[in-house]
Amino acid sequence: MQIRTGGYTIAMDGSDLAKARRLYAATRTLHFADLPTIDLKDRLSVLTVAAGLRRVGVLETWGQRLPQIRDRIVQNGLATAVAACVWSRIERPEDTPYCEVLNALDERRVAGKPRHVLWLYPAAQARDEFRQMNYTQQLAGRLLGYPDCCIAFESAVMALLPAAQLRAMILQLGENEAALLRAARKGPLPEVSKPALPDNAVRTEQRLPFVLHVACDNCLEDMDSPSARLNTLYKELAREVDADFHDLFCEVQQTYCQITREPEKTRELLARARMMHMKFFSSLR
Repeated sequence: MQIRTGGYTIAMDGSDLAKARRLYAATRTLHFADLPTIDLKDRLSVLTVAAGLRRVGVLETWGQRLPQIRDRIVQNGLATAVAACVWSRIERPEDTPYCEVLNALDERRVAGKPRHVLWLYPAAQARDEFRQMNYTQQLAGRLLGYPDCCIAFESAVMALLPAAQLRAMILQLGENEAALLRAARKGPLPEVSKPALPDNAVRTEQRLPFVLHVACDNCLEDMDSPSARLNTLYKELAREVDADFHDLFCEVQQTYCQITREPEKTRELLARARMMHMKFFSSLR
């Protein structure tokens, strides 16, 4: 099976599939994340790299048992690298007004997130080729195999908060860029209303549950889009590795997509997803 995305062709052959199955079996009893949806996506993320469908993957450390997971992954043929964050700033045109101030605001925001992530590579050679100390949001997305259109969409969404902060800072401090930069790096930041965000994350879970990124509007509307093709590819990988894993993935995602604003129903649905997940990964197979 082959698909072209992000400027290169990826394929899954028998040896790569066998490697993915071995790694899945070796990590099956490990706890990747507290939330079933994140746990399943993390497992799938590992499998895409093991199967040769992506040249780079990443796990963030929300509830993860990072050292044990890393050791098991390395023992089964992948290379890894630990970093402080997935990305540190958004790429902007050099002539963007107050570009350096906006970059500093990006870095302040990222500094408040989990402080360790685990990068995954098919082999040490790929780690040596792609590893960097810091990535921009766009570069990280390209390395992770996300479609260019979805990377651009997510960049635009991520840029909303620092833009709002900058406007508030200018009202407080004026247009002196040096003063704004000092405040952006170390000073107290103004409180701003969080920008209204599109519902693409929810719609991605509903329509393209196997992708590992938030899809843009065009990808969500076109079932032959780059994201839709990735969804088909990763769905097939999950099925080929373990049909029961694939079925659990679908059941958990469908359960989460039923969550509403009703607290009692939400608790019931979350408990159902946790029970399905716990029963599957605690059983001996």
